[in-house]
Amino acid sequence: MRDLRWLLDYIDIRTVSARLNRFADAGDGEGSASLFTEDGTFELSDHRAYRGRRAVEAVTGATDEVIHLTTDPILEITGDSARQISRMVTLRGSTPSGAELVATGTYTDDLRRVEGEWKFHYRRVDVDQDVDEVLSRLGIDNYLTGLRETHPVEGL
Repeated sequence: MRDLRWLLDYIDIRTVSARLNRFADAGDGEGSASLFTEDGTFELSDHRAYRGRRAVEAVTGATDEVIHLTTDPILEITGDSARQISRMVTLRGSTPSGAELVATGTYTDDLRRVEGEWKFHYRRVDVDQDVDEVLSRLGIDNYLTGLRETHPVEGL
């Protein structure tokens, strides 16, 4: 049976998810990375994995022309660990005709409570479209290629 603690955790997890979206929308890699554990991982559906806060900061700060939306979350919360699966919609916000749909997909998140705060330990995005085409439409494909070449130590 769910109790008040579960409900408060649910609200906190959804809030940290919204904060991550807003930081990523603004191209604020530092803000995004602060919501991950020190050894956190952000993985794209083609198995590009960005490990550690420095790598997460670099990849989530790639552009400020994106709008991230998450919907329909399903959460399993057990003590200080949680799994969240949610649908995602990604829009490119700076087009002459307004926001343009770029991708849909699913986020799979593993979160941990660290010193009383929920942090992403692992986030995987699986897009319904070709991932290279999505990155190209966002204008960050070359940036991410360069990032992998310059940061091999962090597991990029």
